[in-house]
Amino acid sequence: MSALIYKLSDNEEFWRAGLGPAPRQLAMMVIGALNELVADILESGRDIMDGLELATSATTALMATSFAERRTSDTHRDMSQPPKRPGTGRIR
Repeated sequence: MSALIYKLSDNEEFWRAGLGPAPRQLAMMVIGALNELVADILESGRDIMDGLELATSATTALMATSFAERRTSDTHRDMSQPPKRPGTGRIR
């Protein structure tokens, strides 16, 4: 899901707005928040559509947030691949 959010936000409109693609951490926040919202709605027996307006508004607000991390090299890497951890991939 975070790779999908990255790809959806890697477009001319986001770049023009100075946002660029969503970093992995932002994608994780959006996914986690939506997951918790859906779980709460379903566990309380409400209709899933009850959360649509809140989900849309909150996701839009998070995705429209500009911050310095978006300008790092992490935003330009292939999000379909997991991030490399320090100390991995080295020949010892």
